[in-house]
Amino acid sequence: MPPTYHKTETEVLVGDYVELKIWAAFWRGWIPGRVLYVPGRSPKNDDMEHGGLTWVGIGYDKCAKAGIIVSPETQQLRHTVRFVRRSDDGFKETPKDYTFED
Repeated sequence: MPPTYHKTETEVLVGDYVELKIWAAFWRGWIPGRVLYVPGRSPKNDDMEHGGLTWVGIGYDKCAKAGIIVSPETQQLRHTVRFVRRSDDGFKETPKDYTFED
């Protein structure tokens, strides 16, 4: 079952424009970002899928990345990520060389 956004039936797709809140930058409020990795849709990455848990990878601030855990019970993201709009620039696949390293 593909992950969805918090309390919605909207599936998370690579390229989605989102807003997120990050604990290390809580004072900034909502930060714009793009979905880079979706478990079950992107080529498997062991950094993002292990131990029975999965994470959605989101890029923000040009080169920073955040891994947002997918709830194993609901298959939804936390309320700290909200959907803004779908990609309109053709970016719909995780790059083959995607890593979650900083």
